[in-house]
Amino acid sequence: SEWEAVFSQMFPRDPTSTQKGGTKAPFVIDAQYSEPEIDAMREKKDKELKQWQQEQEELLAQRRKLLAQRQAQQK
Repeated sequence: SEWEAVFSQMFPRDPTSTQKGGTKAPFVIDAQYSEPEIDAMREKKDKELKQWQQEQEELLAQRRKLLAQRQAQQK
């Protein structure tokens, strides 16, 4: 459509975008803008998120196992 053509002209696609198989460029902050307290909190939150994701994966595996056992008992 016409609006898509105008949009594409105004905002050309970035070849490093994640669309159509591209890989996203890593986000890098210059050292002069570092904020140690913020960086430490971000690292802590990233670890907490990773731990939570692992816990959820384990719970899902347990639920699948229980479901499989129940289905086997019903047969």
